[in-house]
Amino acid sequence: MLSHRVFNSLIFAKQVNHSPRPMQFSYSSDYLVQMMYRELPPEMVQAVTQMMMQDQPLAAQYASLRKAKSQLPQVQFNPSRAVIDRILKYSAETAVAPC
Repeated sequence: MLSHRVFNSLIFAKQVNHSPRPMQFSYSSDYLVQMMYRELPPEMVQAVTQMMMQDQPLAAQYASLRKAKSQLPQVQFNPSRAVIDRILKYSAETAVAPC
């Protein structure tokens, strides 16, 4: 388990309460989104996962983001055949003749 000191050096947390009580952290949803899309380094994933085990609101926010992602329409990343045909036609029409 990572100590809070190690976690602080790895993660995005910042002190938001300057009283002598234990530190309270502010979390950026950007890091939760990066974790969801597997864009965080493994040590940060481990740290965030451990913090979610200790911080129920953070875990709830992550669950909410995952649910929202699952409800997004699936994007088609391949162009349709019609789009490819239009690009090829435009390319042929605008090609410069060899000298």
